[in-house]
Amino acid sequence: MQHSEQRYQLQYQGKLNGSLRILLIVSGLFTFAFGMFSPIYAIFVESIGEDLVAAANAWAVFSLTAGLLTFVVGKWENEIKETELGIVYSQFILGFAYILYYLTDGILMLYLAQACLGAGMAFFWPAFHSTYGKHTDRKEAAWQWSLYDGLAYLLPAIAAVVGGWTVEHYGFGLIFMVMAGISFFCDDNGRFRRSSKCFMDNRSQFVAANACWLSYCLQWNNTKSRISRFLASCI
Repeated sequence: MQHSEQRYQLQYQGKLNGSLRILLIVSGLFTFAFGMFSPIYAIFVESIGEDLVAAANAWAVFSLTAGLLTFVVGKWENEIKETELGIVYSQFILGFAYILYYLTDGILMLYLAQACLGAGMAFFWPAFHSTYGKHTDRKEAAWQWSLYDGLAYLLPAIAAVVGGWTVEHYGFGLIFMVMAGISFFCDDNGRFRRSSKCFMDNRSQFVAANACWLSYCLQWNNTKSRISRFLASCI
């Protein structure tokens, strides 16, 4: 049995390349952050003095914003050279949206937070699916996509329990700060992913999106050797 398990691990070892690993980490954290809040969204709306109608209307604002902007943003992301930028921008927008939730004390702020959340989703999904699809192997695509799909179900289950417990004991304020922190971390991870691609494509320079930040560049070759380089830049 152990020998069979080792053969299975060897069979799939190396079939998940470094780019997909990073994308799975980013999407996993993104899914976890959103999953902490979405099951108890209506309770939050009630906690700020609004009713179920307001909760439904605010969710409609989120869905309309995400749906309409996805068409526009998807076309823009299709024209730029680095679709990973969409992932980077999305996490920054989502982090800002979670901060708006923290500041929400009425229906107008709720609508603003929902619209901002929808904008973040519009930037994320076209860019993520495009980038993930580019790095899948044709023969292993079903298995590689199953990793993403499986995590998309498992992580929200864990996140729902964690989010409910956190709100029960510490309130919504803490959960929004945690969600914002996760999103900004994913934003850095997205820049890390983008810089990795630039290095693997033998591009000579990577210009930082922010004024000052650190990134690591990794290269995976066919012999599974890995070279890490550290870059620090202040612009």
